[in-house]
Amino acid sequence: YPPIEHILVDGGSKDGTLDLIRRYDNPRMRWVSELDNGLYDAMNKGAAMASGDYLCFLNAGDAFFSSDTVERMMSPTVQNTSPDILYGETAIVDDQGAFLHMRRLKAPGKLTWKSFKQGMLVCHQAFMVKRSLFEPYDL
Repeated sequence: YPPIEHILVDGGSKDGTLDLIRRYDNPRMRWVSELDNGLYDAMNKGAAMASGDYLCFLNAGDAFFSSDTVERMMSPTVQNTSPDILYGETAIVDDQGAFLHMRRLKAPGKLTWKSFKQGMLVCHQAFMVKRSLFEPYDL
């Protein structure tokens, strides 16, 4: 999926993360390294930096299931259906990336506002939302 942009938000780490970011820096990537107030503050910083139509968050240690995950998730928009939210299931893997099992909580067949009464049933890394929906609802 060519028009992807990478936003990296580092919490001011001192472990060589900045060197790694600088090594892979490219025009489709923006980053910031500063103290934050936790995961959701960092995610909101990243969302504010984004310019794309959709947002998806991969936090430390997260990865997409396969190299074509974004392309597969975005195929409905390419076909002009433009859904507000795209989501899927989450696989749990070990440190080497070997499949262990599917996440215990299953994503609902149809996601509605009522779905959130029991918490977030869809993991961040399996959830893509239109930026225009994210901003007013502070998702």
